[in-house]
Order: sequence, then C-alpha cells, then structure tokens
Amino acid sequence: TTGSPWTAAAVGHGQTCALAASGALDCWGQLWGDPLAWGPNIAPYPVRMGGDRAFIAFASGGGHDCGISADGFVYCWGSNNWGQTGRAPQLSW
Repeated sequence: TTGSPWTAAAVGHGQTCALAASGALDCWGQLWGDPLAWGPNIAPYPVRMGGDRAFIAFASGGGHDCGISADGFVYCWGSNNWGQTGRAPQLSW
C-alpha cells in the first residue's frame, strides 16, 4: 500500500521499519506518538514516515526510530521516556 519494494529493514521493540528503494521510510507495529497509527498507537500496516522526505539511513530502538534524511537532517520519533528522540521526555515525532 505504500509503493514499496523495500531494500532494508530494522526491527525495534514492538515496531518494524523498512526503507524503500525511493528513500521513503515505512514503519508498522507499535508506533508511539504517530498520529497516523490506529487505536492505541498500533499501525497494522506500513505507515509512511516523514511525509515526502527521502531517507538514506535509519535505525529502530526500544520503541523509537531515527532516520537520516537525504539532506543530512536526523529525525527521530516514538517513545521518548529518556529523551532518546532529542526532545523533553514525552511521545514525539
């Protein structure tokens, strides 16, 4: 549904992300803080992260994910209990 094929994947604690050949990043599972996730932060199907941004690298952690965009910026989202997304502790994108 997201226009993949994917070229790389990473599994975190409750979520999975995959990088498409186009640079698009899709994630599913327990997507903390994602307004596109269903119900209590569960996405049962791939959700495009970062809109139209192209990513060149990404990693999944314990309830959070980070990606490096093609223009060199780092974006992190998800569980942020210990500031791992770079913001004050809270769920964030």
